[in-house]
Amino acid sequence: MLRNEWDHVEFASLILAALSPFLAIARLQRGTALISMTAALLTWSVAAPAADTAASLKSVAEPAMELTTRYPLKSLTTVETANKAVADVANAQAEVEARDLEQRRACYQKFFVNHCLDNAKKQRRLALKAIRLVDIAANAFLRRERADERDRVLGIHEVSLPDEAVQKAQDQKEKELSNAEKFEQSAAKEKRSCC
Repeated sequence: MLRNEWDHVEFASLILAALSPFLAIARLQRGTALISMTAALLTWSVAAPAADTAASLKSVAEPAMELTTRYPLKSLTTVETANKAVADVANAQAEVEARDLEQRRACYQKFFVNHCLDNAKKQRRLALKAIRLVDIAANAFLRRERADERDRVLGIHEVSLPDEAVQKAQDQKEKELSNAEKFEQSAAKEKRSCC
């Protein structure tokens, strides 16, 4: 098993050295055969490490797909599930970032570096977008649940103090009535003083 790029290049040069007597004869007979065989060996020696690194890289989108299948947006119906989803979102984002870093490092071994980097950025952006949807849904559920809990606590508090609430409402009505009476009295005074 060849381990790295240099093993492939060394292997190709050994084959070419062993075949050199035969290649000299073939060169006289078939010049194009030599060129095509040399090109095939060199292509194999350079392409094999790229194929090895591409096969060893894990997909950047895999953590996002796992997260979205584990937590569909409509399945976040309990606080426990939403809290687990928020924790898993952080783990998935870290995994996407780590895989993206591996993928970008592998890009520098390729001939078309910028094209590879652009593809890596696109995959990262799409994976983080899918993760973000789960994060938004889980946080929205948790916010609604906290608001409902706060409303329940306030409702219990208001129920426990009904007399105080009734008293406040009566005081407010009395103030409004006294203000209306004062306004009518001041209007009547102005009317009498004018005429």
